[in-house]
Amino acid sequence: VLPIVLVIFLAVKISGRGLEGLRLHKGRPGLSILGGFGIGVVLFAYFLAQGGWQVFQSGSLIKLMPTIGWVTVFSIFNSVMEELWFRGLFLSRFEWQFGARWAFWLTAIIFGMLHAFESFTGTLGSLLLTVFTLLLGVAFSFLVQRTNSIWGAIVGHFFADFFMMLCFFATQSS
Repeated sequence: VLPIVLVIFLAVKISGRGLEGLRLHKGRPGLSILGGFGIGVVLFAYFLAQGGWQVFQSGSLIKLMPTIGWVTVFSIFNSVMEELWFRGLFLSRFEWQFGARWAFWLTAIIFGMLHAFESFTGTLGSLLLTVFTLLLGVAFSFLVQRTNSIWGAIVGHFFADFFMMLCFFATQSS
């Protein structure tokens, strides 16, 4: 993660845009973070609806305790890295080149397609994950463009990664 984040910061520095090009120091970060928590609430409801409630029953949570710290750290670093990459670097650059609407859809589609092969559940799982991450890419791009801040996308992405990894480890430990 660190090398990718350093390359992103270097690319922004070379371009002469500064950190404002990544939307780290401008916009409405409070509203953005609130939107990210809203996405997190929706993702938690989805997690529960898909059987995640079982994590909280019959000692499953106790079995998962050793991995929750790792899942949290992974989710933080991955969400920061991917959002700096997609919504910070790509969305900003594509807006400049293609306009806001095209940049919105282009980053959402690329985000979905790059997650197309990350499922461990076969072809259908890969297809569903692609659609799911495409929808998340739409939500994150919308949030960033409306608030002009990347922080809410990072928060929402954290929850997506956290619940996905929690589900993965819950199914592996059962």
